[in-house]
Order: sequence, then C-alpha cells, then structure tokens
Amino acid sequence: MTITFQNPDDFEKSSSDPDAVPALVPMMEDIPKKKPLEHKMQGLNKRKKANFLKALENGETVTSAAAALKINRSDLYRWRCDDAAFDEAWASAWSFGADMLEEEAIRRAVEGVEKPVFRGGEIVGQVRDYSDSMLMFLLKARKPELFGSMGGKTPARKEKTDAKKKYRRSRRNR
Repeated sequence: MTITFQNPDDFEKSSSDPDAVPALVPMMEDIPKKKPLEHKMQGLNKRKKANFLKALENGETVTSAAAALKINRSDLYRWRCDDAAFDEAWASAWSFGADMLEEEAIRRAVEGVEKPVFRGGEIVGQVRDYSDSMLMFLLKARKPELFGSMGGKTPARKEKTDAKKKYRRSRRNR
C-alpha cells in the first residue's frame, strides 16, 4: 500500500486490497530526519576536544586549557575515561607539549635570555642571563646517576660526610 499524504481530508490510495484502511500519518521514511541533540553535542565535543589537545601541545596545563576553552576539568577526565582514542591523543599531546617546554628550558639554560640594564630609569644596555638552576635540573633529569638527588648532597659532600662518620665510629671504639 502506498499513501501520498498532504491533508487528512485529501489523500489518495493505491492498493491491491480495496478494503485496506489508509494511514492518516506519513510513513517514517517520508519524515525528514533531524539530528538529535546528542549528535550535535558530540560534534561540539569533538571541536572542544581538538582545541583542548592543541592547547596541551602548546604546553598549557589541563587547568589553564580547560579554563581558556570554558570546559569543566571533570568533563575532560570523563571524556578521557570514556574515549580510548581521546586518551591516546591526550597522552601524545601532553608529551609533545612537555618536549616543547624542555626545549625552552634548554634554550634558557644554554643560550640564556637578554635582559635590559637600567641606570637612572633608562635602559643603558643589555646583559645575557643564563639559568644555572635550570641547567642543573636538566642534568639531573638526563644523568641522574651523576647529578641525581642524594638527599641534597653533592658527591663531594657525601664523601666528606662518610669520612666524618667513619672517623666518629673509630673514636667511639677506642
């Protein structure tokens, strides 16, 4: 049975069964399909996820990226738990952002940064400032066996401390 429906009073039917009752509503395939709200939200979330990942790649923290994009941090972590692909992309973006920050740390430690020199309220020159503490952090991260933390002691101080302990033990045993 095929029904063309425009007005409830005006319809035509074509059927091989003359006793068939025509439907007063159009068939489901004749109704134009609209995107459900959930589908629209998924598209919006895709854009938010992509923008968030871009922020992480640029070295932003989760908190600052979420605030800038007006996304709840809890939504981000829920998406991460629910979406394995997003979780993987998050880890990749985080790693890329960390590499970028590491490059900047190396630049500041090795090449230094130009800082103005003031005299009498006016700039009279510039000086290159290197970050020794940043260099030490980088060395500790890359060669912990040589520069790693030993309870705040350098190798030389550790040897002196060990020598002092040995000397005190020998004095007590006399």
